[in-house]
Amino acid sequence: MLWRPWAPNVASDDEQITRARAMNEQMWLTDDGDDFLRLVKFAASKVSERKVRLFSVGSCRLIWTLITKKPYRVAVETAEAFADGEATKKALTAARIAARTTAEAEKKYAKLQVAAACLDAVDANVVSGAFGASVDVPSAALYRGTDDWDYDAAKRTVLAFLRDVVGPWPFRKVVLKPSWRTSTVLALASQMYESRDFGAIPILGDALQDAGCDNAEVLDHCRGPGPHVRGCWVVDLVLNKE
Repeated sequence: MLWRPWAPNVASDDEQITRARAMNEQMWLTDDGDDFLRLVKFAASKVSERKVRLFSVGSCRLIWTLITKKPYRVAVETAEAFADGEATKKALTAARIAARTTAEAEKKYAKLQVAAACLDAVDANVVSGAFGASVDVPSAALYRGTDDWDYDAAKRTVLAFLRDVVGPWPFRKVVLKPSWRTSTVLALASQMYESRDFGAIPILGDALQDAGCDNAEVLDHCRGPGPHVRGCWVVDLVLNKE
């Protein structure tokens, strides 16, 4: 993560841990993200490292059109593969080194912001990487130099990604009955997971309901406004991913 003068001050580690532990569901759902490190530490204490890394990856994919250099794209793709057990730690390290080497040659600040976001995805420390992504991805959007995408809008989207990945798990367990995992439900979830295109998630909600699912939280998430990324808690639940 690049240092920047407007980045929010964060509390000490001990303070952050104490405050994260004190978070309740209402606080989690209404927090505006000004203290994103607190949210990330809370999430990391409740869900798997896989989910936290996929949040960073999904955030990077928000600015995918800005990520034009191969080492940066490879870094994001390798981080995603590593999260899903399809790449080794050695590969993750190699991708991080290649991206960092490329970043060291960048001259323009806008390009450095993009590089920083991609390096967040391959950070060995998933909490540090996720917090970095929460700042670097919106900053890359800010320095894009266009009027159709600004820092605040990107920040809100990144915050929504974190909630999409984490879901209600910190507060309660959600269970799907085996009978709800019909062939249609599994096919829809698998297709969205592999393609990273979640346009069919309302249809997944319909398929779950047709299979007998009466869990309002699951159905509402499918029919809500989104956005969704790989690691979405409902899709993960259907596919038995943690």
